[in-house]
Parts: sequence; C-alpha cells; structure tokens
Amino acid sequence: MLIALLGTVPFAILAFIVNESPRWLLVNNKTDQAKKVIKRMGRLNGVTLKDEDFDNAKIPCEPNKIGQEMEGKRLKRKSFIALFKTREMSKIVLLLSLNWFACIFVYYGITLNAGALSGNIFLNATLNSLLEAAATLLIFFTIDRFGRRKLLACSHLITGLGLLANMTTTLIRPNGDLLTVAKVLAFIAKFGISFGSGIVYQYTTELFPTELRSNGFGLCATIGRTGGLFAPFLIDLQRIYIWLPNTIFGAIAIIAGFSTFLLPDTVGMNLLENEEEANYFYKNWRSMGNKRVEEKKSAIYVVNETFEMNEAELQ
Repeated sequence: MLIALLGTVPFAILAFIVNESPRWLLVNNKTDQAKKVIKRMGRLNGVTLKDEDFDNAKIPCEPNKIGQEMEGKRLKRKSFIALFKTREMSKIVLLLSLNWFACIFVYYGITLNAGALSGNIFLNATLNSLLEAAATLLIFFTIDRFGRRKLLACSHLITGLGLLANMTTTLIRPNGDLLTVAKVLAFIAKFGISFGSGIVYQYTTELFPTELRSNGFGLCATIGRTGGLFAPFLIDLQRIYIWLPNTIFGAIAIIAGFSTFLLPDTVGMNLLENEEEANYFYKNWRSMGNKRVEEKKSAIYVVNETFEMNEAELQ
C-alpha cells in the first residue's frame, strides 16, 4: 500500500505544473489566462507569440457585435442538467454510460477471475498484463485509421463472443485440450475489453462539447465505476452456477457493442465547443465546420462591403 501511495506523488505535483486547457479558458471567456497558456506552449515549442498574433487570429465580424454579449459578463457555469436538455445529447449520454459500464464491469470481471483459469496463476496474470499492454499499444496505430466507433464496437463484440464461447467450454466440463481452448478464449476476451477500455476514454472526450466535457465525462465514468462494484459479487455466483458470470459479462459486452453503432464517429473532426455544435453533430453525424466557414465568410463580406460604401461616401 505504501508503494502504491508513493506512486501518486508525481501526479499530485503535476497539478501545480500542468496548465488549464486554453480551449476551455477561451470558451469560458478567460482570454487573458488563455493567452498566457498559449504563449507558454509556444515558448516550449520554440515559437515566440506576440499580442499582434492574437489580434491577427481573430475572425472579422460585424463591428456592433464585437464583445456585446461577452464583455463584462461572467458565463453561467453549466450543470449536469444541461446534459439532458435535448433528446440528442441525452441519447449520447445514455449510450456512452452503457459503454463505460460494460467496459469496467467486464474488465474487472475478467481480471478478478483470472485465478479461475487453468495452469499457473502467476503465468496467467503475466499474460493478462502483456495482452493489456499490447491492446493499449495497438490503439495508437488503429484509432485514427479505422475510427472510434467501429473499433469500440468490434472490441465489445469480440469480448462478448470470447466470453460466451468460454462459457460453452465450461459447460462441457473440459479437460486437456479443451482447457487450453477455454484459456485462449478468456485471453481473447481480455484483449478485447482492454482495447475497448482504452478507446472509450478518448471517444467520450470527443463526443462532448468543451463547455460540458468535464460534466459528461465525469457522469459516464461514475456510472462505469458502478460496474466495478458489481463485478466481484457476480464472480462469486460461479460457486453456484459456474456458467452464469461469463454469460452475463458476455451478454453485456455484446449489447454494448451493438449500441455503439448508434453513436457518430469523431475521427478527423475538430473538438466540439458548445451545445449548438454538439446537437448539430448528433443530428447530422457531421460537424458544423463548413457551416461556420460560410458564416465567417459572410461576416467578412459584410464588413468589407460596409467599409467600401463608407469610403465611397467620403470621396
């Protein structure tokens, strides 16, 4: 316990070193703090940013609208209730919560039940750890190529099918080669759920807008952790019905896998910034990027046209 406690010390120090997200600061009208963070990021990357750079980065818009809504006002802090204001966002919250619950519920179920596998318990634990490390490493090479939705859904389905197949071999009362097959199926399920658990973290942050990201992530993670509470109790049921735990774990994983296809994919798109963008994305399964560009071009055109008219009047 002491070693585990000491391992948290570096993370406590990071709390005083790591800066707040500049995107979050900008969305919450904390421009000065955001500029300091961005300048520091520039220095660390060998780039010197001046105030003129920030002025040039601003999008021209109608002069009478600049700062009218934001200046001198403090933004109202969003609550968890905002996650359920619209039907579209409520659907995203429920689907992601199901994914989190399935990931943590099944992950702990497989991990804590590793001692029931045939063979050397220490070797099995080592193989489980290596499979988890390999699954995490594979995410880096596949997540942007194949997308979040497909990979998360497939990881759940592979996990569920592996557990149900493992349960089938358990019912046969295996010995010899069948014991090896059952162990391999359990390892496949472990790999699948480790892969999915790594994806769901990033997928969740990308599906929620900046102003609600911490609320949405926290809610889904909290619901997911309840799965970690139930998993040990379900494992104990195998003393009565040896086939029951893996059947329930496998069924939950398959349900989560098919439900994932109802989520939009976020691969290749910018982070969502507000509720309007998020709801548009949930409805259309595409970002407002093109729409925002057209609006900006229109605003620039209005400013230029007004300037030219005033110049003509002066002449």
